[in-house]
Amino acid sequence: MAGKDREATAETPVPGELFSLFGCIDEETCLELYGGGGCRSIGGVLFQTVGFMGGQITDVIDEDARLYQVEVDGVATGTVGADMTKYNIGDWVALTKVGTDFPTEGEGIYEERVPVTNGNVPTVDEYIIIPYLFAGA
Repeated sequence: MAGKDREATAETPVPGELFSLFGCIDEETCLELYGGGGCRSIGGVLFQTVGFMGGQITDVIDEDARLYQVEVDGVATGTVGADMTKYNIGDWVALTKVGTDFPTEGEGIYEERVPVTNGNVPTVDEYIIIPYLFAGA
């Protein structure tokens, strides 16, 4: 994360990483259909949390204003940095989701956070680059 060399693993996922599942079947019919190796993508999931995502800098719009274009899940979006860090094209950055409400239940002093599931992880169109290294980075 944030320009560090790392190897993504299931134990240390980074928000914004795509985890894909490939099936490789060494059988004559599959080889004819899918070519050498017989491998085919079965599916994938984009890892993100309620409040965090990640993306890659694809353009420096205004370095002094720390305004960048970041590709998030295949979509380019204008994003501003939260501090004075200057990034380069190709850098992987940590992003916070603007306007995120963390899932809770109850009211007042009895309010508690609830477990994060696929159903309560919000997708947003606006992010802010934060100077943060995710675990495993």
